[in-house]
Amino acid sequence: MLDLVGLAQNGKPSLAVANSLHMVSVIIQFIVETCSPSSLSMVFEAAPNLPAAAQGQPSLLPLFINRLVLLICNLQPNDEVSYLVLLEAVLLLLVCCSTQLYAQQTAAPLSSQPLLEAFMEQQQSASALVGALLQLVVARQPLPPKLQLYVPASDGR
Repeated sequence: MLDLVGLAQNGKPSLAVANSLHMVSVIIQFIVETCSPSSLSMVFEAAPNLPAAAQGQPSLLPLFINRLVLLICNLQPNDEVSYLVLLEAVLLLLVCCSTQLYAQQTAAPLSSQPLLEAFMEQQQSASALVGALLQLVVARQPLPPKLQLYVPASDGR
């Protein structure tokens, strides 16, 4: 997944990237809604044979959030595929930032929101992310003609 996101960052978005971003979003949302925060942290634990573990990082979560933020900052929606990848990346970021809605306590300990913690660590990319999101809002780029996200029923409903 991180390799696919890396390819999309380098100007090679694909439907595989969009589909994987969507699946990760659905899985994270399911885990957040049904499991404890420790279960969410376990999803991102680095296996001993991964490069992140060799570098002393016990979790892939900061790397995952960093790649997601950089993808949103750098990808320009020039065609149907890049538009869809960017849409899925923004939706995944929204899912990651909404985990506090399912917190058991209003004053939860820091470790209970691993996605938000990883997102808040992206201070060096914060202004670029806000700028990229504002540019998308200001540009109001229409949906590409060949991309249909919603198809109305034949009876008009």
